[in-house]
Amino acid sequence: MKTMKHIVTIIALVCMNCTYAQETPTPPPTPETPSNSGSSTYKSRSRGNGSSSSHSISVKNDNLSYRFRASFSKDLSSKIQTYLVKELGKKNLNNSKTYSLWKIEKNDETAFSCKLHKGSLKIYLDKEAFSEKFQQQILTMGNQLKYMISGRDPMEAKKRDLERAQRRLKQAEKALKRAQKRVNDY
Repeated sequence: MKTMKHIVTIIALVCMNCTYAQETPTPPPTPETPSNSGSSTYKSRSRGNGSSSSHSISVKNDNLSYRFRASFSKDLSSKIQTYLVKELGKKNLNNSKTYSLWKIEKNDETAFSCKLHKGSLKIYLDKEAFSEKFQQQILTMGNQLKYMISGRDPMEAKKRDLERAQRRLKQAEKALKRAQKRVNDY
């Protein structure tokens, strides 16, 4: 009788241990990010007219700042220089032999800078220091620069973005159905 109690106790303990070992751990909550944040990087190598060129574009846009970095063919530098002068003017422009720099300081700190070297461009904007209108001008300028550097048509890029979003939506819907099925199976 004693051995039977021991066997039942051992079986109960083993079953409890198996039950707890099978539980799926709860993942920690996902940290919140600002709703207007975004970061994207584009890299490509294209061939056109028998020549080869490559470029890289990185954009970081959140509630506090906007950053744009790009490297590209040195041949594009003069075209980009012309576009930047048209958009930003010559008021805050400092030209040297190796670069062009537009810079605006507020409270002894750099609030906006746009530095063009041959083959590279960096833009920084402190959003808290400028009006919504100026911010929008810089964001629009950054989008136009992406198209100039990549050599892509803006409408084609928007179509690709839409197609990419639709593919991601379908993937998310499939993942939702799989998760619902797993919940229903239990």
